[in-house]
Amino acid sequence: MKRQRESCHLRKLAKYTRSGRFRRVSKRLDKMKRSASDNVPDYRDEDGRSLLHLAAAEGHGGLIRTFSELGCSLEAKDVHGNTPVHLILYHCLQTGKS
Repeated sequence: MKRQRESCHLRKLAKYTRSGRFRRVSKRLDKMKRSASDNVPDYRDEDGRSLLHLAAAEGHGGLIRTFSELGCSLEAKDVHGNTPVHLILYHCLQTGKS
């Protein structure tokens, strides 16, 4: 049961990260810190992407900083060999933002 609850927290955190909902991410992280059960830097989705990958792919700067500070690696690779840095650069090229 505890494992299911941890998994649910991380799935919701990933959902909020993809959509850039910084406030919801912050609240979810606060809940997770109190339970001290979830390991945010180790989370990976079905494509091997960390929460930092998800934030980077969408260009969510505040979340990129948050997950970096929590220990998510800038060098972690997803199943396609992309690091969060690759995804940040790709997002900038696609949107014309720097």
